[in-house]
Amino acid sequence: MILKEEKRNIIFIGILFVFLLVYLYIYTFIPKEEIKLRDRIIQYSAKTSINVVKNAISFILKDNNASLSYLFKDKILRKKIAKALNSFKTGKIKYIFIIYKDKNKYRYLIDPENPVDNYKTLFIPLKEELKTLKYVEKTQKEIYIINSQLKTLGITYYIPLKDKNTVKAILIVDFSFEALKEINTLVNKVKKAIIFLMLFTFVLIIISISMVIRILFIKRKIFEDALTKVYNRKYLAEIENFIDLKDYIVALVDIDFFKHINDTYGHKVGDEILKQFAEFLKENLRREDIIIRYGGEEFLLLLRKDRNFSNKEALIVLERLMKTLRSIDFNNLKITASFGVNLDTDKARNLSDAIKKADLALYKAKSEGRFFAKGLPASPG
Repeated sequence: MILKEEKRNIIFIGILFVFLLVYLYIYTFIPKEEIKLRDRIIQYSAKTSINVVKNAISFILKDNNASLSYLFKDKILRKKIAKALNSFKTGKIKYIFIIYKDKNKYRYLIDPENPVDNYKTLFIPLKEELKTLKYVEKTQKEIYIINSQLKTLGITYYIPLKDKNTVKAILIVDFSFEALKEINTLVNKVKKAIIFLMLFTFVLIIISISMVIRILFIKRKIFEDALTKVYNRKYLAEIENFIDLKDYIVALVDIDFFKHINDTYGHKVGDEILKQFAEFLKENLRREDIIIRYGGEEFLLLLRKDRNFSNKEALIVLERLMKTLRSIDFNNLKITASFGVNLDTDKARNLSDAIKKADLALYKAKSEGRFFAKGLPASPG
């Protein structure tokens, strides 16, 4: 008995719930996203400086009609590049130098820190740094590491310097701890902004879900018969304009001699029978079928048609309802009901017209001895 609007609302709640799960998932992975964000900021902020340094080296080599290999035999060329590298030492760049590998040992090629040419001087990398240098040689890709244990250095970049697709040397640029602090400050600000946005969106989602649930609850109360807990006639008015008649079979069910039951056993017993009868209908019909308390002891059934539920199946279901009804005690009483069915709903002008034909069939059933009657032909036009 799910109406189309309720289906839309349920889908909406489902979407909101999925949206909520996605946000919780994202929030769980904020630490990973924080690392990615820091990587992007580091690459963006350091890349400009690195490119300027690389371009300066390339320019000096080109200006002297020399390749990278010439640095190993031209002291004057090394001095020119050392002077250029030294000019890049600012508040952000603390150290900058070039090393090369010689028989499994690393040596200085150019070190601007040293006033004299210290070419071939031994460079002793740290244990972790050694892995980084080997990675750069093997992959020919630049990489950076964050010196979290040091208070003077923040980020160290390792850039392969190639000649004829072979790594001849490695440019090492040490950024100051202050540069790392600036980056971490920016990352934290972005992180806080993201968390605030997610919390704000989360609150909006919760409010939206609460409002939808509240609206559904209120509408359900409005459209629900207080006694029998099935739909009432207000709901009928709600769906009348958008229900597609060709998808439904209309039936009216009326409990026989209900006035006699009320007069003999009292309205309390009558109310109990109505509740049990409504429950009987819900238990024996499908979820997609609609049950409406049409008035008093009369119930309107809108049976959903599909590939496996045609007019023939609908009649079988209704006949089974009628027969099952006779074998059940309702508040220790045996009751019967008359059924009026309109199978030709697609020929009706509107829902009211379709119900009218079912009502005429119900009248015919009662006049012919109660129990059951098929619908009459729909009126033309």
